[in-house]
Amino acid sequence: MQKFIIIFCVLFFWWGCDLPRDTKDTFEKAKKESLHVGVVVRTDSLSSISVFEKNLMDQFVAANNLKVSYNHSTETQLVKQLEKDKIDIIIGGFTEKTLWKDKAALTAPYDKEHVWLVKKGENRLVFEIEKFFYNQMQ
Repeated sequence: MQKFIIIFCVLFFWWGCDLPRDTKDTFEKAKKESLHVGVVVRTDSLSSISVFEKNLMDQFVAANNLKVSYNHSTETQLVKQLEKDKIDIIIGGFTEKTLWKDKAALTAPYDKEHVWLVKKGENRLVFEIEKFFYNQMQ
């Protein structure tokens, strides 16, 4: 029984060394290729939020030595692209109460209110984004 517990612990810690993981390795692919970011086209009062978020995204990309490509479109089109793995993140003034929360993972708020939408299952990417948000607040 003791051998079983030792083997289990070794395997558990060995498996867990690479946590958190992205199901599709988005963060690692972004290091080698490009992070694909959807930006919601705004004509309303949230346009200043979009500019702030784009600057915040540029800072995140620079801090992690990533390349980025931006795609500007409507919320609906961007969420469809997120579901089809054409983009990795959507920025555009979303809150935790967004109607899209069943279609995408949400980051922690970067300003106590606004979040980014990320492909579901991309835990490493969400972790890196939230770590960046946390460091920005310090």
